Amino acid sequence: MRLIAKKPCSFGGQSFFVNDEIPAEFVACAEVQERLGVIAIVEDVATGILETGSTGDTVLVPVVKEEDGDTAQVMSVPLSIGETQHVFAIMQMNVPEAEEAIEKVTEENVLIVLHACDSRTGVKKAAQKRATNISSKQTETNESTGGNDFSEGTVTEDTTE
Repeated sequence: MRLIAKKPCSFGGQSFFVNDEIPAEFVACAEVQERLGVIAIVEDVATGILETGSTGDTVLVPVVKEEDGDTAQVMSVPLSIGETQHVFAIMQMNVPEAEEAIEKVTEENVLIVLHACDSRTGVKKAAQKRATNISSKQTETNESTGGNDFSEGTVTEDTTE
C-alpha cells in the first residue's frame, strides 16, 4: 500500500506536495485522510495504478466525482488493459472520428473515463449520450425479461364445444 499526496500536506513533521509518496508510518488513519481528499491510498504492484487480480490485469483510473473546495470525491474506475488502450485510441482521434468510435463502445467504464479525461466538448457529449443509451437498453432488457405481463398473441381460446 502506498500513500500519495493529493494536495500539499504535512505528516510526521515533514511537508509533502501533490503526487509525493508519504511513508505509511507517518499517517495515523489513512482512510480518514483519503476521505478528506488529502491523500490517495494506492494498492499496487509497481506503478501505482496497476492491480493484478485473478481475472487479469486491471488499471484503476481515479475519476473525480465531486469537488468542493478543499475536498474531492474520487472513484476508481477499473479498466482492462484492452479497455485502457481503447480509451487512449479514442482520445488520439479528432472529434468527428472519436464521436463515431464512441457510438460503437459497449463498456460503460470506457465511457466514464472518456467523459472524465477528455476535455473536448464533442467527445464528452458523445460519451454521455452513449452511456445513457447503454443504460436505457439495459433497463429495457431487465424489464422485458421479468414479470408476467400480458401481451397479445399469447392467449389461445378453446374453440371446441
